[in-house]
Amino acid sequence: MDFFSQPDFWIRYFYFLRGFFIIYDILLLGIVIYAVRKAWRYRPKLHPDHESEKRIVSLADKIIQERWDKVAKRFATGTPEGLTLSVIEADKIVDDVLKSLGLEGEHMADRLGQLSPEEVGNLEGVWRAHRLRNNLVHSPDFKASPDEIERALDSFEKFLKEIKAL
Repeated sequence: MDFFSQPDFWIRYFYFLRGFFIIYDILLLGIVIYAVRKAWRYRPKLHPDHESEKRIVSLADKIIQERWDKVAKRFATGTPEGLTLSVIEADKIVDDVLKSLGLEGEHMADRLGQLSPEEVGNLEGVWRAHRLRNNLVHSPDFKASPDEIERALDSFEKFLKEIKAL
């Protein structure tokens, strides 16, 4: 009788493989848990309920505030060029803030896509404002009303305040 045709061999072989894969699965699970715990600290904290211990005002915060003040001044001119440029500049500010939060992507839409409505309450408003900016830049015949531009700027401002960039 051949060694491999004995039923006892296959039973032992089966239990050996089963034990091996159980240990292998436990090891892989441990590696995944370790990786998630290490990566968790690099996740942007954008949740509205998240409160930091202290608000530290940095030079970057002052620069963002100065840039936002320029946007507000452009909007206040009321000219079509001023209104259009105010939306474009506000969109650029938000994009720069998203980059500084560590969100990756080639375009602002890629970075916005990484956020969820649970993290940012005004995400849909930011999307609408970004689409308005794209229409203003890419469609030469597109004209936005001052009310639409004001709503877009309000959405950008709410977003910046929500993530405490303003």
